[in-house]
Amino acid sequence: MNGTVTWWQGVGGGLQLLSRQVLGISGLIIVVTILLTALFGDFLAPADPLALSIRDKFLPPSFAHPFGTDFLGRDVFSRVVSGSRIAMTAAVVAVSLSAGIGLVLGMLAGMGPRWLDYSLLLLFDTLRSFPVVMFALAVVTLVGPSLETIIFVVVVISIPLFGRAVRTQTLALKSSEFIHAEIAMGASLGRLMAVHLLPNVLGPIMILAAMEVPVVITTEAGLSFLGFGVRPPAPSWGNILNDGFIYVRNSPWPLLFGGLPIILTTLGFTFLGEALRDILDPRLRKEE
Repeated sequence: MNGTVTWWQGVGGGLQLLSRQVLGISGLIIVVTILLTALFGDFLAPADPLALSIRDKFLPPSFAHPFGTDFLGRDVFSRVVSGSRIAMTAAVVAVSLSAGIGLVLGMLAGMGPRWLDYSLLLLFDTLRSFPVVMFALAVVTLVGPSLETIIFVVVVISIPLFGRAVRTQTLALKSSEFIHAEIAMGASLGRLMAVHLLPNVLGPIMILAAMEVPVVITTEAGLSFLGFGVRPPAPSWGNILNDGFIYVRNSPWPLLFGGLPIILTTLGFTFLGEALRDILDPRLRKEE
């Protein structure tokens, strides 16, 4: 019971600190809105995002088409709403996998023997040395463009980011008295990692994850824009931008409204990540 109360008190205290930050609250509102849009996009989209209507191409924003129509007469608002599901699926899956793998490898590097630490650092440096775009193009060329390919590329590139951050935190905790006491009592490596290290490294991981989501979304949109990501006619934000760029002289609305959600998503997760950093890291928390 006491643990439950303490947990709820911690959540309540975090929300109270978040409520004092205008940018943090703004980021949370944007993030929640995007997530709800991705979850309930089928109910929010007023039209089929793939339905063609050549007679209605390049229409300006109106009540029937809030974001106008593209070169095939497709409703841009419906495509943007449906595209949020593709973007958030890629972001959530890729960040979760890379954070989970990086978390385990980082704790192993920090707590394991020196040869394992050096081996994992070499792996991190090797993965991080590949230029993202070149690596993505090479993988796409080998296996073909798809959402799964993009997720794989992002996971491979992002693992070193989380792994190095967790390793640094683990090395700092390794010399703590409670860790030495647990080792003296015969605690296994698995228990040390799951019970004592994990709760202390989750804060930095949550901050990094929030900051990494916009990177994944822009990567997916950029590759789709170049034709190496989600294939048309899927309503990816990158595909919407590509169509809008090609026909920008005919109508600017697809390009404008195709880029707007990427900007809002980046701002939302950045604001939220900054707020989480101030809340979860006492050294950076501003005194009021």
